[in-house]
Amino acid sequence: MRSLLLALLLFWPANLVSLPPEGPRRLAGAGVESLLRRDYSAARLVIERMLSEEPDGLLGILAMMSLAQIRNFENVDFRFDAEYRPWGEKGKKIALETAKGSSPDPWTLVLAGGILGLSGFDNVHKGHWFSGLSDAVAAVRALRKAREKDPKIDGALLGIGLHEYWRSYYTRSLRFLPFFPDRREEGREMIAEASKKGLVASLALFALAYIEFREGKTEAALGKVGSLVAKYPENTVLRMLRGRLFLEKGHYREAREDFVRILSIDPSITKCHLFLGLAASGEGKKEEARNYLRAYLALEKNASKVWRTPAEMELAKLEEP
Repeated sequence: MRSLLLALLLFWPANLVSLPPEGPRRLAGAGVESLLRRDYSAARLVIERMLSEEPDGLLGILAMMSLAQIRNFENVDFRFDAEYRPWGEKGKKIALETAKGSSPDPWTLVLAGGILGLSGFDNVHKGHWFSGLSDAVAAVRALRKAREKDPKIDGALLGIGLHEYWRSYYTRSLRFLPFFPDRREEGREMIAEASKKGLVASLALFALAYIEFREGKTEAALGKVGSLVAKYPENTVLRMLRGRLFLEKGHYREAREDFVRILSIDPSITKCHLFLGLAASGEGKKEEARNYLRAYLALEKNASKVWRTPAEMELAKLEEP
């Protein structure tokens, strides 16, 4: 659940002062499309272009942070942290200074907000809740300031909507966090508006699908994710969500197809073995299910209880006479 924030904070468009006005949008758009297509080589070329134009530019730094974190997100682990960490530390420092500046332009504020939002996600993912909340508050402050300067700017509305929805969600499920008014509906409406057009439309649509998944609105979520998979068939994040939705509905054959396809794209995405085991168990294929679940537990010996427990419980069930 925490990892949703990452997928949507990754690609907010931003500004490079040294480029002409349309330059940042072209580069941001190319980066977004490359990452959504899961063409990481092309994405890295775009990022290198950004950093060659301005080595300390926030657009390039955010893009490098994003590339590392989305690789983490694919298997919901920390395998690319070594790549993320130096860019994250550098980016957060510059973003905080930028956001506090006297007259940053709207694109730069969106960029600073994106970096701070991504830093917040990273802290939350690692259990540093209060640091994550602090980063998120700073991110939204920058985004609100950007919208005051340019109400139509891409990315800001999506970022604010995500913050409103998930802050309300978490403060109701985690008692140790400060209380905030319930603004889930307002957040959802902002995300829906952001999904209608612009550079972040596909990301906003994914956000809505994930919210519907968490709220048990499986059919609505499947419709949105299906349209995105049709557009980006190699995107393993989208296929992972669709496979889990199929599992929820008991559509085991369809779920299996998505998880098998993910493994054909990248065999290192080992969570697929867990879900393939659950799908096989649902179909009554006990031996196949046992093999997948054992493979998962062997491949992820250090997985958290969130992932190991369902595998172990299902395996224990299958071992019963």
